[in-house]
Amino acid sequence: GELPIYCLSYSNFTLDDKNTAYTVAECKKLSIGLVIIDSLTRVHSADENQSNSMSAVMSQLRAYAAAGIAVLLIHHHRKSTQSSGGVSQELRGSSDILAAVDTHLAVRRKSNRLIVTQSKQRYDEELEPFTLDVITDDNGFKFEYIGDSVLPEYEPEVQIGLKVLYLLGKLVEANQKRLLEELKQLSISVNEHSLRQVLDTMVRDKKVMRRSGKANEKI
Repeated sequence: GELPIYCLSYSNFTLDDKNTAYTVAECKKLSIGLVIIDSLTRVHSADENQSNSMSAVMSQLRAYAAAGIAVLLIHHHRKSTQSSGGVSQELRGSSDILAAVDTHLAVRRKSNRLIVTQSKQRYDEELEPFTLDVITDDNGFKFEYIGDSVLPEYEPEVQIGLKVLYLLGKLVEANQKRLLEELKQLSISVNEHSLRQVLDTMVRDKKVMRRSGKANEKI
């Protein structure tokens, strides 16, 4: 049979303890296993560029997962620029958003064609980019799989930045020495100087945060 779909529309709904507890309880009562939130920016009032603020927001979503409820979260990317390159770096806001999710899929639209790129998959291998066509007729619409999509080659510094975000998604935080070791294990050609330049740019663009660790070691 057809699966039931429930819609909840509140003009002032925010992800806080009260609303999270209520919606989790309703999901359990109705045997709902998937919650779709459209979009992230509509359900919080935090500063998306602040790591601590977004960590608190994302922790509310983990309450759904802890209750056995999957969450599909829609979030917008920055407008793509020549320097931004990969989809991970185009994700708007703090790097805590990407670090908190298990899977990240980016969808780009060109006319009636969608290009889907996976930049993170915590528990399995990442999918290769693929293309879908949106087919519409009098009965509605459907997606038709076209095949694999080829991504452009990125500049070396962009490649390093993409892998740094990938590693932080797994490690949450790491010092520069640890990142350098991990990058070399991924066969990324990088030295301490080039990594520091990339990190400086990422900090400036608020893609990552830097704080002092032991003996003022920058991380």
